[in-house]
Amino acid sequence: MNDSLAAGSAIAHYRITSQLGVGGMGEVYLAMDTRLERQVALKILPASVASDQTRFRRFVQEAKAASALNHANVATVYEIGQAGSAAEPIHFIAMEYVEGHTFKDRMAEGPVGMEELTELVVQVADALDEAHSKGVTHRDIKPANIMITPRGHVKVLDFGLAKVSKAEDAANSASAETKTESGMIMGTVDYMSPEQAMGREVSHPSDVFSFGVVLYEMATGRLPFKGNSATETIDRITHLQPPPMARFNDAVPDTLERVVRKCLEKEVGRRYQTARDLLIDLKNLKRDTQASIIQSSIIQSSMMTPAAPAVTAPPLPVPPAKTVSLSMGTLGGLAAVLLLAAGGFYWYSGRTTSIGSIAVLPLVNASGNPDAEYLSDGISESLISSLSKLPRLRVMSRSTAFRYKGKDVDPQKVGDELGVGAVFTGKLAQRGENLRIQAELVNVKDGSALWNGQYERPMSDLVTVQEEITNEISGKLRLKLTGDEKKAATKRHTASSEALQAYQKGRFHWNKRAPQDTRRAVELFEEAIRIDPNYALAYSGLADSYIALGLGLLDGPSAPRDTIPRAKEAASKAISLDENLGEAHASLALAEFFYDWNWVKAEDDYKRAISLNPNYPEAPHTYSHFLMARGRIVESLAMSQRCLEIAPSDVILRVHLGWHYQNARQYDKAVAEYKRILESEPNSALTHRYLGITYASRKMYAEAISELKRAVSLAPGSAALLSELGYAYAASGSSAEARLMIEDLKKMTQRYVSPFYFALVNAGLGDRTAALDWLEKAYADRSDLLVNINVDPLFDGLRAEPRFKELVKKIGLT
Repeated sequence: MNDSLAAGSAIAHYRITSQLGVGGMGEVYLAMDTRLERQVALKILPASVASDQTRFRRFVQEAKAASALNHANVATVYEIGQAGSAAEPIHFIAMEYVEGHTFKDRMAEGPVGMEELTELVVQVADALDEAHSKGVTHRDIKPANIMITPRGHVKVLDFGLAKVSKAEDAANSASAETKTESGMIMGTVDYMSPEQAMGREVSHPSDVFSFGVVLYEMATGRLPFKGNSATETIDRITHLQPPPMARFNDAVPDTLERVVRKCLEKEVGRRYQTARDLLIDLKNLKRDTQASIIQSSIIQSSMMTPAAPAVTAPPLPVPPAKTVSLSMGTLGGLAAVLLLAAGGFYWYSGRTTSIGSIAVLPLVNASGNPDAEYLSDGISESLISSLSKLPRLRVMSRSTAFRYKGKDVDPQKVGDELGVGAVFTGKLAQRGENLRIQAELVNVKDGSALWNGQYERPMSDLVTVQEEITNEISGKLRLKLTGDEKKAATKRHTASSEALQAYQKGRFHWNKRAPQDTRRAVELFEEAIRIDPNYALAYSGLADSYIALGLGLLDGPSAPRDTIPRAKEAASKAISLDENLGEAHASLALAEFFYDWNWVKAEDDYKRAISLNPNYPEAPHTYSHFLMARGRIVESLAMSQRCLEIAPSDVILRVHLGWHYQNARQYDKAVAEYKRILESEPNSALTHRYLGITYASRKMYAEAISELKRAVSLAPGSAALLSELGYAYAASGSSAEARLMIEDLKKMTQRYVSPFYFALVNAGLGDRTAALDWLEKAYADRSDLLVNINVDPLFDGLRAEPRFKELVKKIGLT
């Protein structure tokens, strides 16, 4: 038969009127049931494809799944049948024809108000509850599969990918064959659950996730995980948290934000386990939304009545035992004033919308004493850290904010540069044991002051002052916070001002990134721990310091065996004291990745770190390294880009993006990224270094040597740079200069020099045996630099060697 049926043709007792659409499971026609004289939707699987057993099973599965449901919000299946000849049969499903338009069409018309949204989505949840109660998982919930009738009724369509649970279909032995096989990805990518996107078994919570995506899109007009390709979208679904909905629609209530967040949990066990639980929450939301609209209408009406101003006079005493008669206008005005006095209404008093992003600029040290610098920096960092815990607030990272340190800046201009809604600035002066802080919160939109504050306190009140400032900022931003979210932002990590000062001094030295400062940071974090043995943040700082000392990636001066186990111990202790400390999970993940090569545990901790503190850039930064080492290039790029969303001006993270392109063999993109950085940061040794490595990877050795020599001049004493320059000399044919680099590395007796560096130069010289000998020594030292050998272009010459393949296998990279 033809691919499409002509109007007027007959299939059994159905007369074709017109084609409605074509989908993966067949063609759909509007038809007339000549027996019952009603319109139906006729879905047909043409004989030309009926021989495809997989497609035919899914076609039958849809009819069985939908026919098991009898619900007002599910399109009814009337019949499954066969027409045509025995040689060329036509299989069809006759189902209810639903007039109207889809959720997709409705969203294209414009914003969906909260009252309309709640009215519609409650019906969808009711339909899912019915399906799940019958053991049916839809598996393709999306706006195009949800219809709205002219009377506002919702109908869920297309059970073509539905799965029937064993409990509901045990009597039918063929049912197991109709399930999607594990490993196959079926459904619509933008609305897939993580488990569905990865081809794993799905169950009812998968529908909940897909419905959560629909909820998000309806409330904001945008998809939560949209990428530039299907692969990037899947990566975002499986790894990234969506931006808060309030960022795109400030009318979204907290309750809906929490409902959607629970629907979109990555881990199945953290989601709603049944559509019934979701339905209950959505019904409560619908009730509250309607009540809020009614209340708003009453108050606005009452405030417009002429009698309202009368209640602004001082209240009169009410004589006892007398009835006071008030007009309806006076009662309305009184109700309005009482509500306003209670803080229940915002619009009358001014700005109602929340501000969803902020930059906390470093406090200016006005003490005239450089020794107080740690305090001004430390308080600023603490505010950034505390505000970063708030789920609906985008906070510029420390590295981005501290670019403005020491500069006389206009907060409004800074806000425009960074694309944030508010900027915090201030000054700090320490006089003996007393502290004075002047602070201001500026609205970037119009330059107005949202808040001014001044604090004069003894140093012993340092902990309390930081909490008060955090509360003031979150309040003035009009953030809609739950009780738990408020507690997270102002969580007191220590009650000791002395411990806090030791911690802040430790961070001050740690941020200088020099070996002597890092060792001093270790001492200060240990001092903080001695003062308060339960100070989780101090253990986290200690972990970060040991990592900086022993990680070859950071050109650490100590052997990994002497430092990374200590880092892991400190991070584990921090987590035991505070399991919700995202920074500690990130440090633990780093040790598990770079030192233990425990790939499964490291990835779990990275995901936990990112979910706990989505504004902390180091977690996605090193997770991107992890993904690159595993060969998951698209996912690595998504994490690199996520870092830059958090810290767009961070030179290290911008260089990291170039590093990603380099190892993905996208050399032109890498070079372009490095050159963009050098336009504004011409003395960045890190950028010159990686630009040189990229040139070496492209066999542009003269350019590589030039860039690497520039990097060495900017950062003398770097073992990593000497080895990379030695490789470039060797690969260019300048073996004498390369061997001089080896000798210079041997002379670095005051620090640890990884065998990896000697392996790299020998790889450039073409001495495969020596290179592999050194790599095996690096393996014995647990060198973190080995994790990238499977993707690093500089080791391409060794890939065919059996010893190299065995080393890759031992590390766990295959």
